[in-house]
Amino acid sequence: VINQQLTADLVHAVQVDSGVRLRRGRHEIPLDKDRSRPQFVLDVGKEGCRITATAAVGSDRLTTTEDLDVDRPTRSRSKPMVKYANVTLDPPLPLANVAPTLIHFPTLFEDNIVPSLKRIQ
Repeated sequence: VINQQLTADLVHAVQVDSGVRLRRGRHEIPLDKDRSRPQFVLDVGKEGCRITATAAVGSDRLTTTEDLDVDRPTRSRSKPMVKYANVTLDPPLPLANVAPTLIHFPTLFEDNIVPSLKRIQ
């Protein structure tokens, strides 16, 4: 796939399983486009921390197998939606600035559904 020609409307389903190991120290994760806003910070102890993440995007009412079936016609699919997402920190870490970070988290995503719902009302 040529990544310059891959647009969001061509993606019908994605399943991601990933993991990283953080070393000791302070790690800033930029979840806000505005760098002046508080960013998500993880303070990792001397033992380090393993982070695993899983997520799936697919069509409403389809199983994972059906979502990932490349022979399934586009007209039989709904618009892609996040079906699940999971993040595990091992060992658990204190999350000190969650609220200030999450307030601006929605700015990372473009919502095309809500504006259309407002027009319907």
